[in-house]
Amino acid sequence: MWTRPYLLLCFAALASFANEGVLNPILPLYVSDVGGSALIAGFVLAAFSVASFGVRPLVGYLVDRWTPQAVHFLGNALLVICGLLMMVPLLPIILAANAVRGSGWAGMSVSGFALLSQISPAQRRGEAAAYYTVATSVSSLFGPALGLWLVGSTLGYAGAFVFAAFTALVALVTGRILAPIASALQAARPRRAPGPIQLASFIDVDVLPAAFLQVCVTMTVPAFTAFLPLYARQLGVENAGLYFVATGLTGLLARAVIGRYTDRMSRTAWIALGFGLSAIGMAVLRFASVLDGLILGGVITSIGWAIVNTVLLAAAIDLGNPRRPGAAMATFTGSFQVGPALGSPIAGLLIETLGFHGMYVGAVMVLLVGLLATLGLSNRLSRPGALRAADRDEPARTV
Repeated sequence: MWTRPYLLLCFAALASFANEGVLNPILPLYVSDVGGSALIAGFVLAAFSVASFGVRPLVGYLVDRWTPQAVHFLGNALLVICGLLMMVPLLPIILAANAVRGSGWAGMSVSGFALLSQISPAQRRGEAAAYYTVATSVSSLFGPALGLWLVGSTLGYAGAFVFAAFTALVALVTGRILAPIASALQAARPRRAPGPIQLASFIDVDVLPAAFLQVCVTMTVPAFTAFLPLYARQLGVENAGLYFVATGLTGLLARAVIGRYTDRMSRTAWIALGFGLSAIGMAVLRFASVLDGLILGGVITSIGWAIVNTVLLAAAIDLGNPRRPGAAMATFTGSFQVGPALGSPIAGLLIETLGFHGMYVGAVMVLLVGLLATLGLSNRLSRPGALRAADRDEPARTV
């Protein structure tokens, strides 16, 4: 598994995700400092998510029509350009740049997962997915603090934007080094000529079960992150920042530890375990009254999420059509935006009507739905990728 192309892909993901980790927390501050309101800041952030979700089917089609490495280059190139455009302190340009950056982000992430599906050996796919998500999580964990530090230093916003563009440039260069190696691997496999454009060119319906389960997880993201500081304030808990440090490190370590074991049990067993732990963690948050209780609930939830997210990625690769990895990964990663988009207003409504405790009860119920759905889909989720390929009378992936 630890081949040169896999290591290059993980390093490229580490650099690309640093772009998002640095920029996401400083954009509201930047919009405010150039004269925008909180509402405008919300639109700027929404532009990224809407664009990222909206173009994913097209990105998946382009990955399959061209090559994953070509789309990977294009996506990171857009991240570089938009990172530099952010330095222009005009709200329309900032809004447009962040929207285009969302498109670049979709290109980078879908093509990266598609490359992972082609590079990782089927018998160690869960482990490969785990360590790949470790690379993405490192940047998500430390990127925000680095971005805020750069803004507060003498470098200011310009330094943060240049650094974000530089990380995307590193990913772009790494991707170019990887490209000929990936092309050689792809040339060793039979390749079907592109057929007529149809629904299957954009959406892989076989991946929808994994995407649905991912939605069940990501719907609870607002309760776990965005609304946690408000919940802590209501409880009178100070130093809530320790909660995010603890949960971030736990999620990172959990992925690193479980990686080597994820292929030793069925996908169903792992995913069910992850949903169960996540539900228990949310229940602990519901009854927490002090910082220790919040951290305990957050840590348990982080372990559950690490398991579910890692194994669902491997399951999505298993289920996806190996001849259309772009459509498969576009279908799966679209759930990353759908879940929070649904979960945020629902969480807010529950807080308004039932209070924070009601929100966490709602999160537990959503996770239990995911658990029951996992058990109901056990026959499909536990089927390895080699068998799925054989069912379609197609050659299995080899490395």
